Amino acid sequence: MPESNGIAGKNILLISSGGRRMRFTLERTKKLGANVILLNEVADFRKQAVGHYIETDTYNHDETLDRLKAFLQHHPDVHLHGAITFGDDDVPLLARICDEFDLRGNSQEAAMRTRNKYEMRKRLGETGLGNPRFQLLKTKRDLQRAIESIGFPAVLKPAWGTDSEFVIMVTDPKEAETTFRYLLHNCNEQYNPIFKYNDGMFLYEEYMEGMEVSVECFSQYGIPHVVGINEKQPIKLPYFVEYGDIAPARLDEEDLQEVNKLAESALIALGVTESLAHIEIKITPTGPKIVEVASRMGGDDIYFNVRHVWDVDMIEIGLQIALGERVETKRKPVQDCVICRYFIPEHSGIVSTIQQNKELLENKDVIQLTLTKDVGDAVLVPPEGYQNAGWVIVRGKTYQQAETLLEQMMRSVDINVTKFHRDSSLGKTTRENALDTASILRTQIIEASRLAKLRSSDLQDVRLMRIGIFSNSDAGEAIHATLAERGYRVELIDVGELPLPIRKIQNGKFDFVLNLCETSPNTPFLSSHIAALMEMLQIPFSGSSAATMSMALDKITVKKLLDYHDIPTPPWDYIENLNDELSTELTYPLIIKPARADHSLGIRKRSVVKNERELRKQLAVIIEEMKQPALIEQYVEGDEIDVCILGNGDEAEVLPLIRSVFDQMPKGFWHIYSSDLFTEENAKVLNSIRLEKPARISPKLNKLVSEIALDMFSIFECRDYAEIELRVDQNGNPFVLELNPNPGILLTDFLPQAAELAGYDYGELLESIIWSAIERYRSSAPQEREASTEEASTKVDVVEVVPEQKIVK
Repeated sequence: MPESNGIAGKNILLISSGGRRMRFTLERTKKLGANVILLNEVADFRKQAVGHYIETDTYNHDETLDRLKAFLQHHPDVHLHGAITFGDDDVPLLARICDEFDLRGNSQEAAMRTRNKYEMRKRLGETGLGNPRFQLLKTKRDLQRAIESIGFPAVLKPAWGTDSEFVIMVTDPKEAETTFRYLLHNCNEQYNPIFKYNDGMFLYEEYMEGMEVSVECFSQYGIPHVVGINEKQPIKLPYFVEYGDIAPARLDEEDLQEVNKLAESALIALGVTESLAHIEIKITPTGPKIVEVASRMGGDDIYFNVRHVWDVDMIEIGLQIALGERVETKRKPVQDCVICRYFIPEHSGIVSTIQQNKELLENKDVIQLTLTKDVGDAVLVPPEGYQNAGWVIVRGKTYQQAETLLEQMMRSVDINVTKFHRDSSLGKTTRENALDTASILRTQIIEASRLAKLRSSDLQDVRLMRIGIFSNSDAGEAIHATLAERGYRVELIDVGELPLPIRKIQNGKFDFVLNLCETSPNTPFLSSHIAALMEMLQIPFSGSSAATMSMALDKITVKKLLDYHDIPTPPWDYIENLNDELSTELTYPLIIKPARADHSLGIRKRSVVKNERELRKQLAVIIEEMKQPALIEQYVEGDEIDVCILGNGDEAEVLPLIRSVFDQMPKGFWHIYSSDLFTEENAKVLNSIRLEKPARISPKLNKLVSEIALDMFSIFECRDYAEIELRVDQNGNPFVLELNPNPGILLTDFLPQAAELAGYDYGELLESIIWSAIERYRSSAPQEREASTEEASTKVDVVEVVPEQKIVK
């Protein structure tokens, strides 16, 4: 049963699930009895944890407000009782929502002061609170002025950074210039969407010596309260990546009092009146000074530290504040101490193995072991990124007792990270070069990690991956529902949007893409463009390459290749302008097709011509109106056979054939699938075409047609699935008409129907396509100079050998 706390049964708007690292906040909110309405960009949560889900880009505040208003209009029975976020990035959005819907929360001004480090520094400076000397940077000239004014050592950081990202100490002018260049190049939306607000704003601050602590607080009705103080474990300069925490902090009474007073004063000065707060403070030789103030709960391990040391539930307090419930909490006397340590590798790379001692996990003093990475994942540490692979939290009656258990745990968890080395000069030599090549190496590691995950995955692993479904047809919704029902983490992207949703694709951070983009009359090359985009972004995807898709859309090139490989196809010719001469070997009737269109696009009833006059009229339509060459093909009277293929290489499977028989069509209609038939007016004509499923043809013809289709699949380097269309004349001779490397996948399309004949249900067909693609990536060997990772025993003649290293203990 939910706990009695004033939360149970209330509708709470939660902004962002927090992803894997902060999923516990969503789960705890649900356990406390709240009805959760979640605003989130992707469905990365357990469905049972939320009552309603509103998909939105939380970095686009106008869009989010519009979608929230639309949701409330469509759900008049849902009344918001409060709103909250547990992450930094959404603090300004939360304040705006609270203001718009008259919910309890901080003002937008307070939100800005606790999210923008420059605004925070300005306000603290105005109030005379413990604040280092600082200067805003936007240009190299600003940097020179800051160096002259503040000197060294100093700290450079973005105004809108998160956690310790891009916070770097510099000790001389050259380092300062290199670091500033690194920040300008890397603090962008591709790395973290929050930087869309940064607007080239950076801070140059004096470096503060001393112990660093984090003060966990809350403010209600404008009154600040300190709950507990954590001691930050020593960092490894010049970066400020956190290595862990100790709770309670080892401070004498005088320092405790000064820290408490500074924290409370800072919250009042910044206008934090209704929220949780997390304040980082340095105990310097001249007194405590503020590093940062955030109007949200401390991240990662902080929640667990506070709960186990002081018996205070910060999530519960945050919800009570948001709902207007008076917080009444009493800290218990400290009996234990808690230590957290993060798993941070020596270098960026790809997780190759994870091993754990499960017996130690049963120790009652092991509070939590959280792994944020799986085998095949990239782990990016400075200068490429600011990540960890997880953390472990232990407790003891004394610091020494806790430290002893912590060391045992760190030794018992082996997370091997293989260093990435595409080029032996990257990430090597001087610090300046490492900063200059950081973004390049980061991109390469992420690309390599996607392939590494695929190569080490089984079916259950694939279901846990972030899979994008790229579609521009009605099939997208059905496929999304089918795969979600089977346990896949899928997100549907409509690639038919204009402009092309490139940013949404980049922000999706997909491990794999099910590429179901089809050609359309208005965008015939969209399917090849989407494939090219995936290749450029180095995202593994199902289906054929951009080159194959482009080639298949060029009917003239296809015809030339068919002739070259002696694959039977109707006699043909093409012209690019009306003055070109046509081959005299062709005899009427002829069928005229646009040379760069897919399937029946541009093929109408009048496309079949019986004489010179009809021919010239139809050529003018294609060349002058459609602005493309015309393919002229001998019309072959007969039935059509569609051959669908599933798989790759020797495992490619020819599904049962489907035959279209035209003998019942009314007079006046040529025996073809023209675009005229797909209209309401000609629905009866279309229905007169008999479909044989499977095709009732002789075993000899079945084998011949299947072999031709497999040859086509191989010659055009199709991948995972395809459909080949043939026509069989009245003498039983097959002729290839069309290759479709990305056929339609609606239940009414031939591929799903052929798969059903072979015993696949719709979900099994989709899984088969996904698995065929993954097997293809798993079996593809990395090229020498483009290897994803370099194992200690491989390629010693090509690259510098870097052995696997374990996480720093």
